[in-house]
Amino acid sequence: MDPDLAQALRAAVGELHAHTAPVLWDHHGHTVLERVGASLLPVGQAGAAVAHARGLCRESAAHHDPDDFVTGNLRHQLAVLCAQAGDQVGAIAEFEAVRDDQARRHGPDSASVLSTRALIAGLRGQVRDPAGAVADHAALPADYTRLYGPDNVVTRSCRRNLAYWRSVADAT
Repeated sequence: MDPDLAQALRAAVGELHAHTAPVLWDHHGHTVLERVGASLLPVGQAGAAVAHARGLCRESAAHHDPDDFVTGNLRHQLAVLCAQAGDQVGAIAEFEAVRDDQARRHGPDSASVLSTRALIAGLRGQVRDPAGAVADHAALPADYTRLYGPDNVVTRSCRRNLAYWRSVADAT
């Protein structure tokens, strides 16, 4: 998208948001709010994108129950955005908070909790903590096997990730 057009659209959404915020948060929140933040990262405004996502999380919690699916999804997107913006340490912290809330709401063996745990484990490796990545990955294969079975593609991928991080940790 043309950067000038994207900026004009962000400004227009900002005005719309300032004057109609409650309506934009009816039901599950309007996707235009998320798109504003997503449009900032490609033009090099990572800090603004993360700040926008944090603001959406606060607003969603104010307009909905903090445990609402929409708020949880926005918090997950915030963590992804932190990682995309290069803040893996911040992303790990955000994902850990999301994981804890998911476990409280859905139980520790839910698919969403396992997926978030796998994301955290991968991010630990990205911040040059292969031992932490191994520790985080170590319990995942058994949990995935219990949930999906030993031959499921996700279970096999989890085992490969553990083997990879073990080899990286052994090499350091």
